[in-house]
Amino acid sequence: MSLTIFRSLSKSGRNLTLRIPTDIERQMNLHAGEELAISKIGNKLIVEPIED
Repeated sequence: MSLTIFRSLSKSGRNLTLRIPTDIERQMNLHAGEELAISKIGNKLIVEPIED
């Protein structure tokens, strides 16, 4: 299933922050403090949970 949302980046110290909407958080079973893999492919960012 494909989903497109639009969000603005926020500043946190010297880093940029991307907030994940609650409905996606629940669908993907994400939790605060969980590590994610972030990949750059061309001009896209791919964010994936790290599988155990």
